[in-house]
Amino acid sequence: MVNYPSVIEQLRKKQYTDRDLHVDVLRLDQLHPVVSGNKWFKLKGHLHNAMLTPGTPILTFGGAWSNHLVATAFAAQQLGLAAVGVIRGEQPATLSATLTDAAAYGMSLSYISREAYSRKDQPAFLQQLNDQYPGAYIIPEGGGGEAGIRGSGNSPGHR
Repeated sequence: MVNYPSVIEQLRKKQYTDRDLHVDVLRLDQLHPVVSGNKWFKLKGHLHNAMLTPGTPILTFGGAWSNHLVATAFAAQQLGLAAVGVIRGEQPATLSATLTDAAAYGMSLSYISREAYSRKDQPAFLQQLNDQYPGAYIIPEGGGGEAGIRGSGNSPGHR
């Protein structure tokens, strides 16, 4: 899904070269135009896990301006997976640019109250989601969880 461009930028500044210092910056913002920053690393393990069961929809959480939702929606679309975004708060009259993008990438948006959203990590709430979206692979908010942690510990050269 991601072709790694040259994401290492060498800083060549006089104050560094005068001291014989070599400074490299890892530019995660240049990994991908949609799945940028650390989002790819946090999502890759989850996406791999979801792909192990064909037809598995992905379900994840976020607010009206969640870049995680857009990255997940795009990645799911590229992999041919259905995606559901559980959105914190009531549906606004006008969608944020972020939610507009997530929907454009095929993500179904499901709005829940902030009070209900606060229970998103509780087993009873997760069971309700499982009942509503049978077989869904649930990605914690922001791509957390064990798969997200493992993925974010790797560099671009690791898959």
